[in-house]
Amino acid sequence: MVVTRAAFLVGASAIQWLIVTDTVKPHLDWNIWLQWDAHHYIEIAENGYGPDVVAGNAPAFFPLFPLALRALMAIGIAPVHAGLLISAVATFVACAYLYRLAQLHGLDGDRAIIYLLLFPTGVFLTAGYTEALFLAGAIPAFYYAQRGRPWEAALFTAIAVGSRTVGLFVLLGVAIELARRAWPSVRGMISAVAAMVAASLPFWAYGLFLLRERGSFWAFMEVQRTGWGRDFVGFTDSLLATWRTWEGDYSANVIFSWRLEIVFAALSLGLLIWVMWRGYVGYAIYIGATLLIGLSNAWYYSTPRLALAFFPFAFLLAALVGRRERAHAMTVTAMTVLATVGLVAYTRGAWFF
Repeated sequence: MVVTRAAFLVGASAIQWLIVTDTVKPHLDWNIWLQWDAHHYIEIAENGYGPDVVAGNAPAFFPLFPLALRALMAIGIAPVHAGLLISAVATFVACAYLYRLAQLHGLDGDRAIIYLLLFPTGVFLTAGYTEALFLAGAIPAFYYAQRGRPWEAALFTAIAVGSRTVGLFVLLGVAIELARRAWPSVRGMISAVAAMVAASLPFWAYGLFLLRERGSFWAFMEVQRTGWGRDFVGFTDSLLATWRTWEGDYSANVIFSWRLEIVFAALSLGLLIWVMWRGYVGYAIYIGATLLIGLSNAWYYSTPRLALAFFPFAFLLAALVGRRERAHAMTVTAMTVLATVGLVAYTRGAWFF
């Protein structure tokens, strides 16, 4: 993990130095990591969820990551460094439990970690985004659920729920895994239900906070519609709308990114089929529920970055590659190239999911 994180940080700076043609000497500019939503998280950390924050759309961003940013900023750490630090620590936790979970499934844990870190959108595990923190909750939550330990699972599920909206679907998947292991013990079922109720508390707390501050418990959903046009239109209409962006007056960057949205949507559906075939019920609930919502929007949004949150992709690759060294080397090479493209796009400020 340390090697890949260092490579991302050094590579990002080298990219800037090699591309810039102005008469300036190379210098370390940490602000290349402040792109797109990274600015929004910092704005929320500094100003809260007021009606003017993020153009009124702040409720779309769940509070755990901005709260962590605010805590580090309060002790004097610069916002960009705080975001990078949170992502680094969270990625370490996520990888540690991904290894255990892969081993639990009879897969190579070391390779699973590599496949996660070198995912095409893996840059978001380094940047000040919620992906790393979310996975630091979701992966351990599933690990403890599959070990039949409800309260440990609840603690990490709460982290996922507090980080992103799709944390609610992690909760559903974890609840199913706990119920499968507790049944038919009444005591076990009661413990599982109580643990999942506790895990949902960040959601209820955030909703009540929004009710007080913005007048609606569901403000986080409402601003998705008003701020980003996320209306539910059905699967066929969503796919066609995304594909037909080719005909719009958009930049090449945007048009190409929308093609990738479709590619990663298809890959995610393939992953869903695989986890169902393998009998991974909890993963299937989490991924299926997320895709049910994500692929019925007005058009596809950030499906490549969402695919990064579908950590069973690492298990799929580990299962396909197996113990074959040559296949592993080829997979790592291909993923490194794609991850580098993502690194360049993000740090140069291009639209990158």
